[in-house]
Amino acid sequence: MNLSEIPLGTTINDRYELTKKLGDGAGGSVYKAHDRHLDAIVAVKILDPTHDTLGMPWQEARLLQQLRSRYLLEVLNADIVINSDLRFIVTSLMNGGDLENHCRPHGLLPSEVAQRVQQIASGLDRIHRAGMLHRDVKPGNAMLNNDQTVLGDLGFCHLLDSDGITPPNGSFCTVAPEALGANGKCSKATDVYSLAATTFYLLSGEYPVDHQISRQEQNDKIMAGSLRELRSIAPHISRAVGSVVRKSLSRDPAKRHSSVTEFGNALAQAVQGSRDWERVTHADHLHCLIGANHGAKKAVRVCAIASNDGKIRVSAKMHASGRQISGYPDRHITESRLAIELQRLTSSL
Repeated sequence: MNLSEIPLGTTINDRYELTKKLGDGAGGSVYKAHDRHLDAIVAVKILDPTHDTLGMPWQEARLLQQLRSRYLLEVLNADIVINSDLRFIVTSLMNGGDLENHCRPHGLLPSEVAQRVQQIASGLDRIHRAGMLHRDVKPGNAMLNNDQTVLGDLGFCHLLDSDGITPPNGSFCTVAPEALGANGKCSKATDVYSLAATTFYLLSGEYPVDHQISRQEQNDKIMAGSLRELRSIAPHISRAVGSVVRKSLSRDPAKRHSSVTEFGNALAQAVQGSRDWERVTHADHLHCLIGANHGAKKAVRVCAIASNDGKIRVSAKMHASGRQISGYPDRHITESRLAIELQRLTSSL
């Protein structure tokens, strides 16, 4: 049976009616389901019988049960489909989907990112304190339930050996360089890197390495530490925030933040006190940003518009009235200067 194509309406063990396909995770496929016994909506993960984690078919369910945390997905049941060898795990359903979809297309407000990253870091810290690694931290594995962010998909969790090492694993979007190659391995620093790469995406809607290039090119760039600059993609991100993310994306594990908690706290501190900026889309504009109310300062907007002379006109106005901000006349620049000009304006404003 193809686990990713089970017909909707299928009922498992006369209890869980599958109503919607949610996606494919580590070692199985996830469905939204109606629990007939409790009249509740839940998530059912049907495990791939060929997937083996530490030789224990119930490893993910046991880990989630043992590592109870408000920031780790809660297990409600674990069972075997009647008259089959298919195992399944039932968990709470997060009503907000996952962070990868939530952040599209241009990322979230820095203040929200800091909050959600600290929550993910709390769940990860619980895993690390239990002597394990997650090994697949990415936006698609962080689920939302209102203001709460919950880390799930522990199917690739692995116990640390006496040297603090595990075999390699990860997804290309957030994998650390030391997890790639013939001698790949993971440590707590690997999860720190993946959390930083996740943060890069939450702030910009893009990953540190362009996914439009081939897998081999992505692999080569990650291993070489040749990553994109966050503030070039998202120029509204402050220099302080960019520095925090860049540190934990270091090619050298020893140069990263010492723990996921340290990274989350450093990010929160870098965000604190700054105006929140978000990228928005205006018809026929190249790059537009809105700065939220900040103390006594009213909301502002910055727009970059292509001019007939081949240059780009950048203007800064009050968001509500559209009035030009005093001391900030329109500037006409070349395309190569756009990111720098947007960095200057958002920093100054």
